Amino acid sequence: MADELAVFKFINSPGTGPIIRIDNGTGNTRDVLNFQKSTSEVFSVNSAGLPDPGGGDPKRSVVVSYGDLPADPDALEPFIYRWEKAVTITNAYVAVDTTVGADAVNYNTLVLTNATADATIATLSTAAGIAANTWTTMGDITNPDIVAGASSYCYLVPTKTVSGMALSGLTFRIEFTLAG
Repeated sequence: MADELAVFKFINSPGTGPIIRIDNGTGNTRDVLNFQKSTSEVFSVNSAGLPDPGGGDPKRSVVVSYGDLPADPDALEPFIYRWEKAVTITNAYVAVDTTVGADAVNYNTLVLTNATADATIATLSTAAGIAANTWTTMGDITNPDIVAGASSYCYLVPTKTVSGMALSGLTFRIEFTLAG
């Protein structure tokens, strides 16, 4: 309704700290904040401070903008993302901001790699082309488990075939669940 007023209206002046702070204590695994519609959980925040959309759905995603990938990507820094906790990768997608036409001669192969085992997570060849602004799956996930610690990250190993192919606005979306 257009004439509804908020029940609470909070104004948080800069530098005053959080309006609501919940300290759930060490070792507590229950939700610290839980929104429900009727008796069904719609959204919650768990004791680790992580959102739990849909009440118990463990799947999460991270979107990482890699930027422009040149046709010859040999000298690039391959780092993609580092997790703070152990995770299991469930899906990986890429998107570009400019359509890449199919080219079976000059193309790049993108290999998303698990630093935990220094092994392939997923591989995508750009030979078939990639539509602009569309998530394109990287295919089957292998070596999905990334453990917590110094090697809890993934990186990109791009290789060119013949002259390669430039990718503008390369972005990754990695879906994962928390392990354990």
